[in-house]
Amino acid sequence: MLEMIYWPAVQMLTWGFLQTYLVRAQGIAPNGAAIAAGALIGAVLLWDILLRGQQGFSFSFLEEMWSRNIANLLMSPLRPAEFVIALMVMSLIRLAVGVVPVTLMAIVFFGFNLWGLGIAFAAFFVVLIVFACSVGLLVSGLLLRYGLGAENLAWSLMFVIQPLGCIFYPVAALPGWLQPICWVLPPTYVFEGPARRADRSCSARRSDFHGACDRCASIHGSRLRLCAAPRQCAAGGNLVANGRIGIKVPRPARMTRARNGA
Repeated sequence: MLEMIYWPAVQMLTWGFLQTYLVRAQGIAPNGAAIAAGALIGAVLLWDILLRGQQGFSFSFLEEMWSRNIANLLMSPLRPAEFVIALMVMSLIRLAVGVVPVTLMAIVFFGFNLWGLGIAFAAFFVVLIVFACSVGLLVSGLLLRYGLGAENLAWSLMFVIQPLGCIFYPVAALPGWLQPICWVLPPTYVFEGPARRADRSCSARRSDFHGACDRCASIHGSRLRLCAAPRQCAAGGNLVANGRIGIKVPRPARMTRARNGA
């Protein structure tokens, strides 16, 4: 019963907050939604690192339980720390097989190079993989305590992090009372980077747009003043001379007497 409510609730929160972010980005700049959507590719790839890292750790432990080999491992001279390290290595191998080809496909199809982040990507990877293995270790402990009845946690627990970790949108898109909870999670600091860059791009586009509008209005106003100047000068007896407007030219006395007689 709980699982039937769990998945619809997670999906609703994730895509509902994403919709809020896209609407807000569209209001910031005319093409803000397109700029925000460009950050989604990087968020999807980083989220895949987090998800596959945790599942690789948990599935490696589950396979030992499914094969009923966990008792043999615990009775062997293998230390718990060595067992955890072995699970982390298996998680990295699974992650490399699944994610590296996808990053190359992102370069070919979308021109997005995740490797181009350089040192920043290395820092992001370390934070994500350490958190993923921590969640995997928690799931393994629950499996030892409750048995295979808790195996659904191996592929469902990480999805709680999806709406709270702000994978596809910035923290500002969430309600104020929920934001402190999001900042407790380490992945939030990783995924906040692409979202903030998109926000800065939207703000820059907004400034450029309004600056262009102001310049157009200024030029249009100057043209209106220039068009109205000859009529004002003719009405007041001013003419254009030497490239300057507003030089008073006296009327001939004969023309003045003729007009007065008329």
